[in-house]
Amino acid sequence: MTHVHSLSILLIALTGCGEDTTTTTLDPQLSADLREDTHARSRWEGTPEGLAIVNFLNEETTTHDVLDNDVPLDRRTADNLIAHRNGDDLVYSTNDDNLFNDMTEVDDVSWVGPGAISRLISHVDHLGLIPSGDDPLGVYDGVEFTVEQALNTVDLVNASSFDYLDQTLGLDRRTATSIMDAQPIDSVAHLAGLYFVGGWSLSVISSVANSPEPFDETTQSLYDNTLYDISESVEYYDISDIPTSIHEQLVVGFQAEGINVDNADQILPQLDDHSVYVSEIVSHTRPYTYSWLSFYMGDTEVGYIFRTDSLLLAAIVSDGDILIQD
Repeated sequence: MTHVHSLSILLIALTGCGEDTTTTTLDPQLSADLREDTHARSRWEGTPEGLAIVNFLNEETTTHDVLDNDVPLDRRTADNLIAHRNGDDLVYSTNDDNLFNDMTEVDDVSWVGPGAISRLISHVDHLGLIPSGDDPLGVYDGVEFTVEQALNTVDLVNASSFDYLDQTLGLDRRTATSIMDAQPIDSVAHLAGLYFVGGWSLSVISSVANSPEPFDETTQSLYDNTLYDISESVEYYDISDIPTSIHEQLVVGFQAEGINVDNADQILPQLDDHSVYVSEIVSHTRPYTYSWLSFYMGDTEVGYIFRTDSLLLAAIVSDGDILIQD
């Protein structure tokens, strides 16, 4: 139960200093981070691809020839991007330079459209410039995000219900309503720009989205925990009956433990009774469900807990102990 207490403490600490719930939409004193961003925003704003494009365009080595011939872009698009960046003198690194601040600024340049953006994405991807994982993505309403943290945050809000945002996370009802009205949210920049979503609410959402599911320490205590609803298990003993998603999860689980397997055909013969049991776990601490793959090897209870229909490994079960994966 230690992990459950940790989540409770986290939420209590964060909700103790929430946004002012007395402010109205007409209040001129509404802080800047809570106001809705009504400016037109590029759909690539706040994405790894968008950040890579902005950095690429701001590099001195990104010349007109590179844009025109290597990317390649329409000559008029290349003309306008370089003219915007280099200023009236068309010389890089002089006083009139106007480097790009974000993807919205890039998108606003004449002759930059979906086709040009697609070509730029392909080019920066080819160069290996798109950030990922723990690479910094940006700061939104004063909250720093890595690429992975931003993806997890967006994933959580898109999976959330109003009750989860309002009651479980303790967000202001106006924040929860704003998020629900905007789903699906495509980036952390989109999220941060919503009405009544500010630094505090972003911190709460990101903290929960980027902390592990607080499963219990043992399978027995998990069954007894009222924060989780666990379905009756379904037994699979014929390889042809195993759903594709479970097949892939089995392989990923074994590989995560350093066992070299390529498919479930290599796994089932190693299991007691040559079978695997699958249960669904409904969490009341996250807006997710999980697939619990349970089996025995040498009379020892082992298995894996995955986010349903994904390859995100949440926990490994070893001899009845639940080992949470970060």
